[in-house]
Amino acid sequence: MEQLLHYVWKHKMFPLGHLSTTDGLEVEVIDPGLHNTNAGPDFFNAKIRIDGTLWVGNIEIHTRSSDWYQHGHQRDARYNNVILHIAETVDTDVVTESGERPPQLQLSVPQDISMRYTELAATDKYPPCYHIIPSLSRLTVHSWMSALQTERLEVTRQVFVLDGEKSLERELLLLKVASDVHNRSELREIASIYKAKIIDLSPDSMVFELIGKPDKINAFLKMFADYKILEQCRTGVTALERGGMHQHMQKPPQEVRAVQLPLPGTHCPERK
Repeated sequence: MEQLLHYVWKHKMFPLGHLSTTDGLEVEVIDPGLHNTNAGPDFFNAKIRIDGTLWVGNIEIHTRSSDWYQHGHQRDARYNNVILHIAETVDTDVVTESGERPPQLQLSVPQDISMRYTELAATDKYPPCYHIIPSLSRLTVHSWMSALQTERLEVTRQVFVLDGEKSLERELLLLKVASDVHNRSELREIASIYKAKIIDLSPDSMVFELIGKPDKINAFLKMFADYKILEQCRTGVTALERGGMHQHMQKPPQEVRAVQLPLPGTHCPERK
């Protein structure tokens, strides 16, 4: 059952808006942390907000909170930086080696997840719905993969506006155009004018790569108005301000309690 709780926490399969500690403090899960398969806390470097205060540290999960003592965590300094103890049944308070009492969260496994645990556990390294993917359209799969890619990149620290005259802007375009022996030389000439690279050539298509400002990308695309564009992909604008480090790049202040973070490689490679 403990492994099932790990799965539920890792994939955030709980009501995000209705979590609270056993003391009645509201809990918001920002990042469940990195799942640890070695000795030490179950999740490293989690980020949660308890009663409005942001905490960064480790998470420990048990079936019963009394398992904390059965595993000897009260004598193990590696558990001093646990910021939240999670259990399906909270039957006692827990104390760390340093004398701290980490808050506890009672987490129940959703009934439908419990019923399908065997299937979900077996497909943990794949999308749980992998068996229906072959029946989906190519467009649906592409949109889904694009959304997953975007989620991985959506870790925003700051948002600011750059001065166009004081910044460098670039965009990447990948363009696949239908070609044959009759128009291949014309396409090569267009690529040469705009200094685009031909990165793939087949009997019925050519793929171009072009890096430049958005205006250049748009002008390049207009040259193919009379040709058949098979596929295209644009990254969007990436920009940096000219000169050295600027004030807007400094890390913004944030309310984080003093919690000792584990250093990579400091945990024992043996399972508890």
